Amino acid sequence: HACRMSSDFTVEDLGGGITRVMLHRAPVNALTPALLDGLSATYDTIAADPNIRAVIIASAQKVLSGGLDLKAAQGFDKTDELEIVRGLNQSFTKLYALPKPTICAVNGAAIAGGFFFVLGCDYRIGDTRTSVGLAEVRVGATLPVGPAEIAKAELSSSDLRKLVLSGQPINAEQALAAGIIDE
Repeated sequence: HACRMSSDFTVEDLGGGITRVMLHRAPVNALTPALLDGLSATYDTIAADPNIRAVIIASAQKVLSGGLDLKAAQGFDKTDELEIVRGLNQSFTKLYALPKPTICAVNGAAIAGGFFFVLGCDYRIGDTRTSVGLAEVRVGATLPVGPAEIAKAELSSSDLRKLVLSGQPINAEQALAAGIIDE
């Protein structure tokens, strides 16, 4: 069982053609350009590997992902802002377009940018701690075009409107009822 590591995630061969990408950037898998670029490269490797038949995205933390690292973002200059937008666009569109079945194990909150791990996967499994939401409005941010298009494609117009305008997360039961998670 080969295991490749980065400081933010591991890529593990679970056997049978199944690969798991395990996020472990404590405490909440906050998104940074380095993490997103590492994931983009990993998705390229997975797409090109004929031995990988399916991918699981999971988290070793208590949440799937809290989205952008807001502490770091406070000190962003224009270059940093462009880098994070590029990273979000590239990483999540690559996940969404991955030519293999993708499964997201949603073990807690998946908020703002972190919600795109869920929306970018083909099948989404939650647990009682699952909550999902688009909190961008609460911090005055807008969605980059790639994630925005994924949200439009994957959410009903009513759910998209409510999530974007309220900035409030919904719980596992609500996400299941809306078809955002599958089980």
